[in-house]
Amino acid sequence: MKKNLRYVIKVGTNSLQIKGAFKKIAKNLNEFYLRGGKPILVSSGAVAMGMKLCKLKIRPKDTKELQDLSAEGTRVLSNVWANEFAKYGIGVWYIQPTWQNFLRKEDLNNIKTRIHSAENKKKITIWNLNDALNSEELSIHKNGFYDNDPLAVKLAIASGSSRIVFITDKGSMGSGGGNSKSKSIKKALKNNIEVKAGPLKDLRIML
Repeated sequence: MKKNLRYVIKVGTNSLQIKGAFKKIAKNLNEFYLRGGKPILVSSGAVAMGMKLCKLKIRPKDTKELQDLSAEGTRVLSNVWANEFAKYGIGVWYIQPTWQNFLRKEDLNNIKTRIHSAENKKKITIWNLNDALNSEELSIHKNGFYDNDPLAVKLAIASGSSRIVFITDKGSMGSGGGNSKSKSIKKALKNNIEVKAGPLKDLRIML
């Protein structure tokens, strides 16, 4: 039986602050792709990018301000990813769902279709919760789907992925933190999805 090499790779905001992070991730995912891998990337970092553009050193606490920063940073974040993958001739589709999309059958089918369509066209989908419209990640919501860790699990289940790779480095600029990751890992394992978690420097060996 052919091994299932569809993996979800989730990178946190802190990891993206490391010098050369975007370049390293694109390079490693390209190598994985050349081995027959089908990577699905979940990227945090829109708010942090917005803070950088607005020259803010302290993360605001106001939810509406955080949503504005996400809207500000999303365009640049998506362009950075597109430019890095373009070096390897790989196109990207940047998709921003809200948690409601996973509750509606039609939307869930569309998510599955986009993933498979991108793979057929030799492109990588990059996912990030739509913070500008969805406040749950920014002001923790009781339904438990409030950041990109549970998003990674939802995508893995929907796409039939065999592994989730969590790229995580010390610190957190988001609201989910370690508790979110712990719950997400438990849910993944419950759904028979293999989990690897570690710092950016170990990405290659986790793929």
